[in-house]
Amino acid sequence: MTARTSRTRVRPSADACPGSRPGATIQQRASVWHAGYGGLLPRRAVIATAVLIIMGTIALAVIGLENSRLLSAMLTGLGTPFALAAVIATPVVGVLLWRRSYHWYRVQSVVAVGSLVFAWGFGQSPYLLPGQLTIAQSAAPPGAQVLLSIVTLLVVVLVLPSLGLLVYLDQRGALESQED
Repeated sequence: MTARTSRTRVRPSADACPGSRPGATIQQRASVWHAGYGGLLPRRAVIATAVLIIMGTIALAVIGLENSRLLSAMLTGLGTPFALAAVIATPVVGVLLWRRSYHWYRVQSVVAVGSLVFAWGFGQSPYLLPGQLTIAQSAAPPGAQVLLSIVTLLVVVLVLPSLGLLVYLDQRGALESQED
């Protein structure tokens, strides 16, 4: 048998990587991960960002063809600031990924996607189901809204402090069992 040469890159295994140890930071793990790719990430980041922008443009074109009122409301109505935020945030996501700024990349990704969802939601206003069901028609009666508000307030007052205490104690190791 003859040995075949492969053109695939060998990625470092998790056991061999110093950045894969349990206490490693995200930056240490990412630097080890990138070392296995030999610098391909910046090129992939640029390609992924370009594909994202192209697909977003195609999606807006499809929305415009299917429902021109929704598209105009997204771009000129209440959804305008959110659509603008999505347009600005999308290339910023690509730049942050290219620069390997992962914390801000994640935050900006949430901003980009969330802004587009809000633009779509505000573009549909006042309808939940376009042309069929408005927000006012779908709202619960005032008595049910008051009851739901009271239950929500009780949950906030009773459950959230207990969860906060549980997280606090867990982070300090106070919940460890004392086995002899």
